[in-house]
Amino acid sequence: MKKLLDLLTKDDFIEPEEIRDEYPKATEEQINYVMALISVKNSLSPWEDFHVFEKTVRALNLQVPRFDRIEGCLPEQIWYATKLMRSLWPKAQFSSEVLEYVKTMSNEYGFYMYPPELEFKEDDKLEKQIMDKAMSGPFPLGESFIERQAAQYLAVQLYLDNMQKKDFSWL
Repeated sequence: MKKLLDLLTKDDFIEPEEIRDEYPKATEEQINYVMALISVKNSLSPWEDFHVFEKTVRALNLQVPRFDRIEGCLPEQIWYATKLMRSLWPKAQFSSEVLEYVKTMSNEYGFYMYPPELEFKEDDKLEKQIMDKAMSGPFPLGESFIERQAAQYLAVQLYLDNMQKKDFSWL
């Protein structure tokens, strides 16, 4: 973990080869993860440019991003990455471009709740209904709009829990 902290606090630009030297047994997914952490901590690009944000989200979810196309992100991946990004830089602001990208990706999957780290000014009453349904049921959830949103919210929470349990001891 000390190696990662040293990389995160470095003022110079860091090349992937330098990360490979620090973590010789790291996979390509792990290299991209560390590069994404460094980008989040040392650059405004992941906060301002939706292309960079998308690649950062994918890398923070241990996927190798493809820079030759727009790939999209799953809502749960966005929730995980924004939570991690906010923990690294609490005061950074997401641009309107990134916020619009998040809305588009979430809505493409039929999910109309957004990560709390993004501070969307949405319908709090609707969000409360969804959260209440997700926490209290009855289960199995039905097919109403609120129930479908609650099911997706629970899927996001399960994903977040699973990502928290991943082994990052290699850092």
